[in-house]
Amino acid sequence: MNPQIALIGVGKYNIFGHPNPEVLNRLESMGTKIFRTDENGEITIKIGIEGKIKIKNTFATKDSCKKERKVV
Repeated sequence: MNPQIALIGVGKYNIFGHPNPEVLNRLESMGTKIFRTDENGEITIKIGIEGKIKIKNTFATKDSCKKERKVV
């Protein structure tokens, strides 16, 4: 398996130590683009009919407003 994109849903400062550093190293060594909810915020994925992938992440600010950023 050689994934282009990895999505990791994980809470910041979780007690389980996720994501596992070994898994992150394996993904990075394959050149996989990694998105993590603890670092990237809410992640939205849209896949078009032709297979084009669009990824956006949304961060909540201290004013409770969300800021969107197109990532891919």
